[in-house]
Amino acid sequence: TRLGDYQRSTKHANNVTATLVYEHGEHCWNGPSRSLAVTLVCGAETGILDVDEPSTCVYAATVETPAVCVD
Repeated sequence: TRLGDYQRSTKHANNVTATLVYEHGEHCWNGPSRSLAVTLVCGAETGILDVDEPSTCVYAATVETPAVCVD
């Protein structure tokens, strides 16, 4: 299942989180095209912390990574 194509990213004011947005994914039966927002949070290791479907075929994930940590 294709969740979408990368559209944009946003660095948050706290400088330790960012969101990557993917849209125009595979069409859901009787619903919208799939989309995904991945929020990156500062952490020592890289891993998925949470995945949710707040509305039909709209997904949200939280991923911990040192890539967004501020020294």
